[in-house]
This record gives sequence, C-alpha cells and structure tokens, in this order.
Amino acid sequence: MIEIAVAIVLIVHGFVHARVWMPAYSADTPNSGPNPNHSWLLGDVRGLAVALALLATVGFMTGGIGYLSDQNWWTAVTIGGGAVSLALIGLYFNRWLSMGAVISAATIAYAVVQAA
Repeated sequence: MIEIAVAIVLIVHGFVHARVWMPAYSADTPNSGPNPNHSWLLGDVRGLAVALALLATVGFMTGGIGYLSDQNWWTAVTIGGGAVSLALIGLYFNRWLSMGAVISAATIAYAVVQAA
C-alpha cells in the first residue's frame, strides 16, 4: 500500500510542476502566485522555467513509475527530478512555492534513504 501512495505522490507532484509552470501568464495576471515569466535572480527568462519544469515533471513521473514497478533506477531519477525542482523553485521563488519545495526535498530524502 505504501508503494502505491509513494508512486502517486511522485506522479502527482510531477503533474503539478507541469500545471504550474507551463501555462503562459499575461502581464495582467496578478502577482500573487508563481510567475514563470520572471525570475527574481535572472529576470525575464520564461524558457528556462519551462525547460526546468519539464525536466522536473519527467523526473518525478518517471521516478514514480519506476518505484511502482520496482526498478533500481527510480532513486537516481527521483533525486535528479527533485534537484531540478528545487533549482526551479529557488530561481523563481514565491511564497506559494514553499510547500512544493518541502515536497521536493522530502522526495529526495526518501529516495536517498531507499538507495542506501
């Protein structure tokens, strides 16, 4: 049962990355949530946000499928997806992304423990 729950968390977290970062936001969009059009550190670099979000999405979803099918490589893929996710959140930080950072860090920690 725990395997299914972990796989679901990984796959859904990957889907959420795509859902949050892929849509185009207009200049009229209120600045209350994450804005993939603007990094506080790098300026207006939407392409980087989309690329990192795609990598994180693929990493988490692939890791979840690998975990569910008992593959040895799922830990490396999940750790990679989590690292990309944390980099993305750090570069485009907004307080609304705090829970995403916690979930990404937790997935990395779980994968590291499972790999040991």
